[in-house]
Amino acid sequence: MNAPLSILFADRDLAATRPHRMGLRRQGARVEYADAPADVARRAEHDPPDLLVLDETLLQTGAEEDLIGLYQRVSPATEIVLLHDGTASMPHGLGLGLLFSSRKPISAASLREVIEGAFPGRLGPEPSPPSAPPPILCVDDDPEYRVSISRLLRRRGYTVVAAESAHEALDALARFPFGAVLVDIMMQGMDGIGLTHEIRERAGGRVPILVLTGLATDEAAYLALENGARFCLTKPFDPEELLNVVDYVTGTADAEERQLLERRFAASSIPKSTA
Repeated sequence: MNAPLSILFADRDLAATRPHRMGLRRQGARVEYADAPADVARRAEHDPPDLLVLDETLLQTGAEEDLIGLYQRVSPATEIVLLHDGTASMPHGLGLGLLFSSRKPISAASLREVIEGAFPGRLGPEPSPPSAPPPILCVDDDPEYRVSISRLLRRRGYTVVAAESAHEALDALARFPFGAVLVDIMMQGMDGIGLTHEIRERAGGRVPILVLTGLATDEAAYLALENGARFCLTKPFDPEELLNVVDYVTGTADAEERQLLERRFAASSIPKSTA
């Protein structure tokens, strides 16, 4: 019987390929993640994977030997999939003997097809789609931000209900169960701090609240956390940060991903509740 297929995802963006990693785990693969070139290089020497899914941003440009060259020298049996942004004038990975090179984002189906072609019979049956993630309530009186955040979360598979005021948000909360609420601090009428407090009181702390603010001050973050927020993100924030937090608080990340996220949050400057 074959050992589980071992796959190492090497990427600084923890959020982008999370659904791919979770799906491959459900098919029986041993899937791990590294976000530092030194960690990826160490694996080549001590525990080389069957497959390395390498984001081009992790290549050590200017180094004497980059990660592709290192793996081809030290662990030639490791197949390599290179993910890139498509900005170079020449095809990425041309002539390097890679298994596959793809512009980001690569779909889960495309990646799975490449893996099954290179490692026939090493993945289990394609799993049933996971349960739909819980809906998200996004509250922001800035239509541009509201639309942008809603689009990002919908592409991730979340159902999003958008509200432009605290009144609309509280009305929606009375009618639907939400997996998380995103609240902007600066709103007319009841502001985001007041709304956060009201949601905590009405829901008994059962609905995770993420506060979004353009106020880059410790006081804003302190007030948000004191009034019931789980995390506080400062605008403009990296989309990866928002997806990491939302995937975590809604429980859509599996156990391995939750451990990765907890380590990332521990090393992050994002204000967060310790409760």
